[in-house]
Amino acid sequence: MIFLFTKKAFFDSWDNLLSLIFYNLLYLIVLALLWLSFEVFTTFKLLGLLLLLFAFVLNAFYLSSLSFQTKTYVYYEATQFSAIFKNLFKKWQHSLLFAIIHVALLSLVLIVVPFYFSFNSLLFYTIALALLWVALIVVFALMYYYPLAIIMQEDKPFKTLKKSLLLVVDNIGFTLYLALHTVANFILTIFFVTLIPGASSIQLSHHVALKFLLYKYDYLEENEKANKKELPWDELLFEEDEKLGKRTLKGTIFPWRD
Repeated sequence: MIFLFTKKAFFDSWDNLLSLIFYNLLYLIVLALLWLSFEVFTTFKLLGLLLLLFAFVLNAFYLSSLSFQTKTYVYYEATQFSAIFKNLFKKWQHSLLFAIIHVALLSLVLIVVPFYFSFNSLLFYTIALALLWVALIVVFALMYYYPLAIIMQEDKPFKTLKKSLLLVVDNIGFTLYLALHTVANFILTIFFVTLIPGASSIQLSHHVALKFLLYKYDYLEENEKANKKELPWDELLFEEDEKLGKRTLKGTIFPWRD
C-alpha cells in the first residue's frame, strides 16, 4: 500500500505538473502576506497581529479550494483553472475551523507550552508534554481534514474533524508515513523555492491517502468479520495499480531510456 501510495502521489503530481505549479504560484500571495505580517509586527504589534490572523484565514480558504482541485486529479475527473477561485468559499465553515485550529496550535506551541515549561515542576512538564502530543495528533488529523470535507460533503466541520482524528487513531502506521511524506515534500518545496512539490502536491498526496483508506473501510463494511491487520491490499488497490501501469521514474523523466 505504501509503495503504491507513493507512486500514485508522484505520478498524479507529475501528470498535472503545470497546473500544480500554477496553483503554487498563486499560493505565494498567502506566503507574502504571512511574511508581511511578521515584518509589520516588529513595528506595529496590533496591525501585524491582524495581518497574521488574516493570513491564517486566507491560507485556510485557499487550501480548501486547492483541495477541490487536486481531488479531481486523484479521481481522474475534469476540471478548470478558474475553479480554484469558484471553490474558495464552497467549504467556508470548514475553512474557518481550519484557521481557528491553526491559530490555537500556534498559540499552544509558542505561548502555552513554554509557560508550563517555565515552572520547575514535574507536573507542569507532564502537562506541557501532553499538550504537545495533543497538538501533534491534531496536526496529523488535519492531513485528512480537507479531503474528508470534500469527499463527505454533508458532514459539518466538527464531524469532519472527528472523523479525521479517528483515521489517525485507526491508521497510526500509515499516518506516520504520510506525515514523513508531507515533511519530505515540504523540504523539497523549500529547495525548489515553493514551485514544486508545493502546497498543491501536498494536498494531492493527502487525497491519495484518503482514497486508499476508503478502499479499506468499504471492504470492512462488506466483510464485517475480516481481520483489519490482514487486508488484501493487492486486491483492493488492483484497479489503481492498473490505471498507473508499469511506470518508472527513469521512464518518466528520460522516456527515451526506458
